[in-house]
Amino acid sequence: MKKIAIEEHFATARMLKDMKTWEKRLEMPSIMGKDFVEHKLSRIDLPPEEHRLPEMDRFGVDMQVISANWPAAQGYIDEDVAVQAAQEYNDAANAIVQAHPDRFRAFATLPLQDPDRAVKELERCVNQLGFVGVMIQGHSNLEYLDDIRFDGVWSALEEMDVPLYLHVGHPEHSQLKSYGSYTEMMGPTWNWAAEGTTHTLRLVFGGVFERHPKAKLILGHLGETIPYLLRRIDEGADKTGAMEKGIITHEPSFYLKRNLYITTSGEYFPEALHCAVSAMGLDHVLFACDYPLSGIDVGVECLERCGLTEDELDTIYHVNAERLVHLG
Repeated sequence: MKKIAIEEHFATARMLKDMKTWEKRLEMPSIMGKDFVEHKLSRIDLPPEEHRLPEMDRFGVDMQVISANWPAAQGYIDEDVAVQAAQEYNDAANAIVQAHPDRFRAFATLPLQDPDRAVKELERCVNQLGFVGVMIQGHSNLEYLDDIRFDGVWSALEEMDVPLYLHVGHPEHSQLKSYGSYTEMMGPTWNWAAEGTTHTLRLVFGGVFERHPKAKLILGHLGETIPYLLRRIDEGADKTGAMEKGIITHEPSFYLKRNLYITTSGEYFPEALHCAVSAMGLDHVLFACDYPLSGIDVGVECLERCGLTEDELDTIYHVNAERLVHLG
């Protein structure tokens, strides 16, 4: 069965160095365990031939859509530096794709610090390099994608008919107080889900999907809790008078079920996937592994233990990706 995984990260030496600078600037505590760093994160900058491709072959993954590891272009304050870094990282992704065109495609990173130049880089990546979408690593200098200054980016994405994959990022430092000294609650345990869900709901309540009805947003990790809260979110919007403001004209779940796609990246129990498919619809669920932060073996195992039919597996493994990012 054909398999296309669409949240698969790579890094360069500069990315890894600048990641540490970015985390220091946000005053983030060290959260990753030694074993994870040595046996998983250490693979992220290896040439594809050394681990990535052998693992893809071992578990039957035909293609990865690769993306620059966080913070990618979101990690810079200076606009010119962000633009230069985005071009460098996108060129690095393109080099991997060109070396193995039958095994890889790429999502672009964009320098949202300068929205106009971000649109130009989007156009370069999609129209010239053949990239199939965008991955944004959370906020850019504490600015979120609901800001009206990013409307030009959303319009360009609609016009090109390519999705924006919103990856989780670290929150601003002031939000860390609620976690106390429990650094084990940071990252994939909880705070990334909270950050990703918050960012997505800002897009809904900020009217991004009202203004851009054809926009396509992708969230990893089974939607960062959103599929399990749809009715609760609608209830909250009703009680707080969200539609009385005139920004949105439908319940939040309308936009989330129309504009949002989720992937199977990370690890989960079968019950979670069944809920996600029921809530979002089978056509809005795509396969991903989160390589190398999660193993390809785990990505395949988690999906195949869910008791889905062959047709359902086929749809998640590759049919939805081929339609959404035009890989057919």
